[in-house]
Amino acid sequence: MNSNDGRGSAFKLMKQIVSEEGLKALWKGVGPAMTRAAALTASQLATYDESKQ
Repeated sequence: MNSNDGRGSAFKLMKQIVSEEGLKALWKGVGPAMTRAAALTASQLATYDESKQ
């Protein structure tokens, strides 16, 4: 079930993003994603520790 929506391969898209917006554009969402992951992990650890006591 491959569909060709006209965008091309992932590599081609990455190359286009870098040429249009620069290399930093590939990392735009990393900060918010890491913040979310850290908050989720901290809450899971706290919940686990409390449930073990």
